[in-house]
Amino acid sequence: MYTIVPYDHKYIDNVARLYEQVYSVKPWENATALEVSRSVIIEHTLRDTYLGLIALDEQDDVVGFVWGYDTPKNANIIRIVTKRMGAEWVEDTFLVEAFGVHFEHANTELTATLQQALIQTVQAQDFARLRIRIDTPRMDNLPSILQDKGWQELGALAHVKWMGYNI
Repeated sequence: MYTIVPYDHKYIDNVARLYEQVYSVKPWENATALEVSRSVIIEHTLRDTYLGLIALDEQDDVVGFVWGYDTPKNANIIRIVTKRMGAEWVEDTFLVEAFGVHFEHANTELTATLQQALIQTVQAQDFARLRIRIDTPRMDNLPSILQDKGWQELGALAHVKWMGYNI
């Protein structure tokens, strides 16, 4: 069984280790991969509209995470999203920036549980839609899991898929 809780900075190192694995983070300049992961997470948590959830197993270990924020309102993002996915995917849309599940839990109900918790949390914040960018093949099974839960493919380009969910 899993417990889904709002992101808490006390879990930063455990989340960073899992982020490092899921996103294949490499060392950069003088920073280790773990330090790079930690830095990315902190950068995201500082955004005004940041919202994050983590999944804990029965031993209180971090086995999943998801976070994001309101779609950035700069002209370039609006132009790209409107062109590729349609204008409705800009306004009132929560952008899922990171979604990861520990490989040992990848074929369990955790992915569905985490995405359902995200939908409920985002809905409570009055967003109308969610949008996620999925890098394949790193997350090969996520698109099919999301489609089974009512998400739709919004577009694809090379190794990237965009999917959306209307609340």
